[in-house]
Amino acid sequence: MANLLVEIEGSSFKLAWSEGLTLGRIYRCKGKDYLKFIISSIEAEKEKPEVMALISEDPIPVETETLLRGCSHHLMVFDKSFCRVAASECARYLFKGRACSVFHLGGECSVDFVDWYGNCRGEEPISGTEFEIERVLAVRPKNIAVFTGENAIYFAKRMKNSIFVVRNLVLMGLALITDNYVRKSL
Repeated sequence: MANLLVEIEGSSFKLAWSEGLTLGRIYRCKGKDYLKFIISSIEAEKEKPEVMALISEDPIPVETETLLRGCSHHLMVFDKSFCRVAASECARYLFKGRACSVFHLGGECSVDFVDWYGNCRGEEPISGTEFEIERVLAVRPKNIAVFTGENAIYFAKRMKNSIFVVRNLVLMGLALITDNYVRKSL
């Protein structure tokens, strides 16, 4: 059964259906009316998602959460800080057995470090300048550099190192997390 993944960032959002670890078409929308889009997407599919995972910068109003619970079999709501967890989970999966530096290059810039064993060391804020990114890359030259966020491609074009740009790292991480939840819970 399909899962529905939603990432809300300020005045835009992304929505994707997933089957196991595979993301379907990804919709990117401007505006704050994510609720209408979620409901129309579910109506178009003609079935409730097994799990709806929603990650948001802003708190989800209680009445909206209640409505969304009725639109899915299971609802998982996460705050902005969980973006890092989802992104690190995906990097751990994509680069199994390799250490990674996961750069979040959106509004607030930071980097997380995933070691060889898949353990994530917490967020380190960075200024988001080319100089700062290059400094972090130089400190951990053997780490795989993974860029995500709205400015990922901009910075990747300016770097001399090999960089993996994964624009939907958070959605992919949510797909991993929801698939794991479905396997353990159902």
